[in-house]
Amino acid sequence: MRFRFLMLLLVLTGGLTPGRAAAPGRLESLDSLRLPGLLPRPVEVWLPPGYDTGSERYPVLYAQDGQNLFDSARSFSGVAWDLDEALAVGIEAGRLRPVIVVAVGNTTQRHRDYTPRSLYDLATPAEQAEFRAQEGGPPLSESYLDGLVGELLPRVNRRYRTLNGPEQTLLLGSSRGALLSLEALGRHPGVFGGAACLSTHWTLAGNHLEAWLAALLPPAGGQRLYFDHGDQTLDAGYGPGQARADSLLAACGWTVPARRLSLFFPGHEHHERAWRQRVGPALEWLLGAPTAPAPTD
Repeated sequence: MRFRFLMLLLVLTGGLTPGRAAAPGRLESLDSLRLPGLLPRPVEVWLPPGYDTGSERYPVLYAQDGQNLFDSARSFSGVAWDLDEALAVGIEAGRLRPVIVVAVGNTTQRHRDYTPRSLYDLATPAEQAEFRAQEGGPPLSESYLDGLVGELLPRVNRRYRTLNGPEQTLLLGSSRGALLSLEALGRHPGVFGGAACLSTHWTLAGNHLEAWLAALLPPAGGQRLYFDHGDQTLDAGYGPGQARADSLLAACGWTVPARRLSLFFPGHEHHERAWRQRVGPALEWLLGAPTAPAPTD
């Protein structure tokens, strides 16, 4: 309870959202990610303060909806997460390990790219047909995640001073991007060690939520999971799904506080404004301070 109160206090007091001019670090663009059967998408990499002057290696955070993270002019809603600021503030304060962020952009096929194929496969034929009719085809998440792991991750590791292994390779997503981050964790548990899932779009899972999670996620103990949600706009429908997910995870052994956290933020809507406030605390929990002891089970 004390941790939850401190995280909420940091958000509500604005302690993790300074003015835009204060963000150090460096943002650079990679060549577009082009994968078979998928639309090309932009990729940006944020390098933490001190990267250009040192020799240290860093963990890597792979973030979905990359256009929304740094620049309000390119954000879907006209509001960015200001992720670079949240990271820079946490690093400067010693609450957060320095990290490289790989921001992978979305496309006009976002729903197909980000809808977990394993969830679609659990749907009824009628539900599958409705999805194909609405989105123009079945989910493409398998191709996207295979490309993320097989193409983009090796490219990043060759170009930048990265730390390797699941504990050093993490995921971030919101809404349907949070579902995709869970799918990535389940499909590639030897690659990814944790995911921060903001406003997870549980309503898409419907009656299949428990079956999907139970079959998807690896055994408790190796990975770390962060969830949160609000209670306004689309987030108003996420509480029951989050409660079901929390119960299922607890029953499957995800009971160690250092491995799973689920927070509720009253008054928060389904919008970049809310995720901008919450991403700092989420990443501080997922990455931890440089001096923090390693979680034990």
